[in-house]
Amino acid sequence: MPAKIIFNITKGSLKGKIFEYPQKESLILGRSDDCHIVFTENTVSRYHCLVDIAPPIIAIRDFGSLNAT
Repeated sequence: MPAKIIFNITKGSLKGKIFEYPQKESLILGRSDDCHIVFTENTVSRYHCLVDIAPPIIAIRDFGSLNAT
């Protein structure tokens, strides 16, 4: 079975949502409407972090948010 990355959101406004990524992809997470995954919580910056996915490997790059990643 090919590897895939699964994000299972357990808290906040997206609680219960599942995001699956079976292939290489780069995502920006944050509050801004143009992010790939949009969070509404004030503890998330407009552009919070970059997630590089290459199943089964995942890397997170912090954008220097004061809210931490």
